[in-house]
Amino acid sequence: MCQFWASFFSNYYNIKCEVYSGGTVETEVHKSVLNNISDYGFNISFKECNNPIYSIKFKNQNLGNYFSKFYYNFENPKNEFAAIMTCSDAENNCPVVEGSEIKFSLPYEDPKKYDKSKNEKNEYKKTSESIASEMNYLFKTIKIKNE
Repeated sequence: MCQFWASFFSNYYNIKCEVYSGGTVETEVHKSVLNNISDYGFNISFKECNNPIYSIKFKNQNLGNYFSKFYYNFENPKNEFAAIMTCSDAENNCPVVEGSEIKFSLPYEDPKKYDKSKNEKNEYKKTSESIASEMNYLFKTIKIKNE
């Protein structure tokens, strides 16, 4: 979710920014994440494979491709980047991110603990709205400071 909302708001505020993601395990983008993004009116298509690749568009504007990957995936930068740790457990599992110039901690509670519960959709929505709000603030602030 963080990669998506950062990409959306950097695009919205017309800020040149490349956004990548990666974790300490490679799984698959969770269906509740995709459903949540779709609920906001974004169009999602995908390429079926072992680890599906999802393309997200809004009003015919491409907002990137999303798939689960390790943080050291070949598509991610190898140096001169800022690492933003968004999972509280990643902070402990990745005390050093090779190649990063700086590392920030902006942890969110992973809503996966609500998977298959009656609160699943609502918890993913709350997490998404929290991330969207903070990414909006971040990129709006960058835009204002660079005007």
